[in-house]
Amino acid sequence: MSDDLTHPTKIGDSAFPPLTLRAEGFTLIITPLAPYRDPVCHLIFFNGVVSVQTETPVERHSIKTFMECHLSDLERLRENLEAHLRILTQRRLFDRKQEEDRAYTADYINSILTEGSIEGQTWVPLELEMQITGLDGEVLYEEDTLVGEFTIRVLIQTPTKLGKGRQIRVYTGCEGSVAIQEVRTFCAVLRSCVAHYEHL
Repeated sequence: MSDDLTHPTKIGDSAFPPLTLRAEGFTLIITPLAPYRDPVCHLIFFNGVVSVQTETPVERHSIKTFMECHLSDLERLRENLEAHLRILTQRRLFDRKQEEDRAYTADYINSILTEGSIEGQTWVPLELEMQITGLDGEVLYEEDTLVGEFTIRVLIQTPTKLGKGRQIRVYTGCEGSVAIQEVRTFCAVLRSCVAHYEHL
């Protein structure tokens, strides 16, 4: 996809740095452009470039699109990710202190098999430019710190033109493991980003 994203420039503040989430095999980057407050509805709109970058031993790939959404959509993304962490803590928490207990380990594995896989609520912004879904994983505490990982799916909309000016929504993206601490850091940055722009 071309790096030339041509969209109307909005008057606002683009001082906040890119928001980055690094997963195994790919990186999600949300780069703010010029969020603004709509003079009619008085809502704050966030706009920016969303990209997913992957690297292989041979080459690097990048998918990009323009995103415009309510600033509150970013807050909702943070809430979705934090809710997914809570669900994993409730259903996938492994007690490292009992890892040598065969009965405990067998019960833990059996609970995973019988309960089925975990799939969080898919987050989409206002215009559906991307989708983010938290999937299954494993978490545990190390010295009172929650660690572990889960699978995350990130899809980016790549508009495809058909004949006579028609377009269809086609999503391209990645799925890979992401560390719990990486997600918690990303959530903290989302919170800071919302706080940065909410007084426009």
